Amino acid sequence: MRAIATRGLAAAAALALLGCAALPPAPGKPPPDPPLPARASVEGVPFFPQQEDQCGPAALAMALAWSGLETGPDALRPWVYTESLRGSLQPALTAAARRAGRIALAVTGEEALRREIAAGHPVIVLQNLGLDWAPLWHYAVVIGYDRDRDEVRVHSGTEADRRVAGELFRRTWRRAGEWGLVVLPPERLPATASESAASRSSRRVAGCSSRAVTDSPVTGAPARSRRDRVKMASAPLRRSPASAVQPRAACSCIRAISPL
Repeated sequence: MRAIATRGLAAAAALALLGCAALPPAPGKPPPDPPLPARASVEGVPFFPQQEDQCGPAALAMALAWSGLETGPDALRPWVYTESLRGSLQPALTAAARRAGRIALAVTGEEALRREIAAGHPVIVLQNLGLDWAPLWHYAVVIGYDRDRDEVRVHSGTEADRRVAGELFRRTWRRAGEWGLVVLPPERLPATASESAASRSSRRVAGCSSRAVTDSPVTGAPARSRRDRVKMASAPLRRSPASAVQPRAACSCIRAISPL
């Protein structure tokens, strides 16, 4: 009789364990992210070599052209470049992408960067190629990574698909606050965006799209004044934790620009 009871208790314990293993995630808790591949790349990202001080317009042109828009650095310059700073602010790039009808969300950290690349999304990044006390701000577009070789592939400056040592990239990106920007067509969502962030970005895109189509950075229409452009670019970003990095004007690698 004792043996039967023992077997019954063992069977009940086994069933309990199986039941626990089959339980879904707790309500409100998202499922774990899938593992990242050892290497990934985004194919078909156009390359625009930058002119002096024009890494901002060039980087944004690559992202927008990849998303399906016909544009280039010259068309974007009036919308994102500030002559007095000899560079482009991060909020200006974000606002210009949204006014072009694209979803634009900031990403931070290497894990988020790799998830976007693995999802097939290029990422604009801000780097400090100088020193903390003598910064040299620069925008590039990350198009791939190789974890085994510890390499990052970028469109940067006058070089397309440049392979950069992972430690060098992380050091220069870290000195700029690990700020990145993903720019996508409205039917796609960033791989790392929360539902609320994606919803806010979609509403902003819808608001921009409801305006006159000529008031867009991809049509060659005259841009707003510098004061209006900076105000328009900064206001909607103050509510986003991912964009908490202090805005900096990034230029080419030829001239250093102090942060604002």
